[in-house]
Amino acid sequence: MRTRLTLVGAALMAILTATPAMAALTHLWTFDTNFTDGVGTANGTAVGDGVSITSTPGQFLVGTGGLRIAHTGVTTTPDAGTDYVSITAPVFPTTNPMQFSLGLLYRFDPTIGVNDSRNFLFETKPGFSIGVGMAATDELQYFLEGTTLSPGPNLPNVNNGQWHQFAAVWDKLSTNTLKIYHDGQLVQHISLGANNFNQASQAGGMNIGTFRGANDRNWVGYIDDFRIHDNAITSSQVAAQFSAIASVAPSTPFSFENNFDGVAKSDLNHDISHPNWILQPSGGLTAGGFSGNFLRTTAVAGDNTLAIQFTDLPDHGGVQLGMLLAQLDSLDPIRDGDRFIVRVDGVEILNAGFGYGVSGSLSEPIVTTGDPVLDAELLSLRTASGVQLFGDVNFLENVYDLSQLSLFQSIKHTGSTLLLEIIGRQNQTAGEFFGIDNLTLTLQFIPEPATMMLLLTAAPVLARRRRRRIA
Repeated sequence: MRTRLTLVGAALMAILTATPAMAALTHLWTFDTNFTDGVGTANGTAVGDGVSITSTPGQFLVGTGGLRIAHTGVTTTPDAGTDYVSITAPVFPTTNPMQFSLGLLYRFDPTIGVNDSRNFLFETKPGFSIGVGMAATDELQYFLEGTTLSPGPNLPNVNNGQWHQFAAVWDKLSTNTLKIYHDGQLVQHISLGANNFNQASQAGGMNIGTFRGANDRNWVGYIDDFRIHDNAITSSQVAAQFSAIASVAPSTPFSFENNFDGVAKSDLNHDISHPNWILQPSGGLTAGGFSGNFLRTTAVAGDNTLAIQFTDLPDHGGVQLGMLLAQLDSLDPIRDGDRFIVRVDGVEILNAGFGYGVSGSLSEPIVTTGDPVLDAELLSLRTASGVQLFGDVNFLENVYDLSQLSLFQSIKHTGSTLLLEIIGRQNQTAGEFFGIDNLTLTLQFIPEPATMMLLLTAAPVLARRRRRRIA
């Protein structure tokens, strides 16, 4: 899916005329325990059953909780198919502002609900003075109503399971500029010229988690530490809010490792099941990198499945897999359809045939995936080839280091749970096996570039939309 963040409207960051000496935080929604304004009086009301306060680690960054919006897509009353926090008091000034700023932390997570083609973090009402959201290309975007500001360079992709910061500083008083920050970095510095925002368009307050019409364009994910100031905050103040995100990614990646010689080394909660796989000493397979014990399929025709269910995963953008694979004895993908399959959350990552075939009658080794390039890559990963290391002396073994396989280097994944399935599909009931050792799974915390493009358009562009549903 492609989705894109949308900051809409002309009232972008207004909070009354103020000099730096009068700097003040005028609104703060911490979402620690409820939807109230901790500084001002612009309290929010939850609309829809998909709105809640979450205290689950990874679903908030500051304080003790955050806003979780898991839009259901249900079109029945009372929410009419939308889930958001409604604020009916104006939060930006109703007279022409000279200085104001805003900042918030957010994470998009399409795995927890149904989302549209555009997904708004918030938008003012009844008009779109200010709005921020994600548009149809997974990129951050904002709009200012009534301005003629032109696009800048490179919007970042924010649909990656990571926390991000958006901040903006409106300063008509001293610099006559608009500064946009993303993830603590100044990414756009725009001259405002004669541009002002439409105060009447934001007089009805704002919706957090959807756009002004509140009938689609829902946010799906998490929002935290939403703050509005009545002055032009400094870059240091922006960086202070971003520091909450900077502390999320660990210096050492979270990982799981099992060499089947004892208790698995793991930073991750997991449950492993392998009814048709058994432990066996590595023996001659040490020539290919195996050590101690390894896990191999039993003499069961059909799918021999090793399943590992990971739960309560910290925030991440992808996973990396690794393992040693041995083709043992008379496996033959051409004659018997023997296959080695790896799935993540039911999605097939690898489906490959490995074998040697009937002794002496077929070329060694056999690798078949349907993709000649992938076949060649797999053959290049052999650590032991065409040698008798295990079982029947009439058949040769091959060992492959799949930790180097390109398909396993970065598998996109952002959910809090993950099901890894390793399947040995065998035609025979005896004399052929798959073996694995040194199985690893590592979470990847993928940084986003700090550059982004700001796309500002007129109201008719915002009115055009297309729906996209993701379960």
